[in-house]
Amino acid sequence: MLDITFDRIVELSVIIGVAAKYPQVQFWLLLLTAGIVFSMTVFLTVGALSEKKGVKSFYYQAGLAERTEGFILFPIMMLFPAWLLITTKIFVFVEIFTAIQRMWEAKRKLG
Repeated sequence: MLDITFDRIVELSVIIGVAAKYPQVQFWLLLLTAGIVFSMTVFLTVGALSEKKGVKSFYYQAGLAERTEGFILFPIMMLFPAWLLITTKIFVFVEIFTAIQRMWEAKRKLG
């Protein structure tokens, strides 16, 4: 629980800091925030539904976005401002793709 919570605090802190410094990409950073919330909501909901369906332990869904993308893309966003817009767009795509991927897998496995 604390791991997931602190991961989101760090992500939001980075996004807010980048948005404050580069207001021209705030819209895309807002979409990134929404994508992260969407992806985590699907992840946690599937975990809860899996438990209700009789899956013994927390069901971990693999997806395009695992955590590595944050370790790669957040530093790129902060260190290379010239690449900020394209990096943010890639990050948004990865998060939303992962959420949809997990929803599809959950529908297939959980019915």
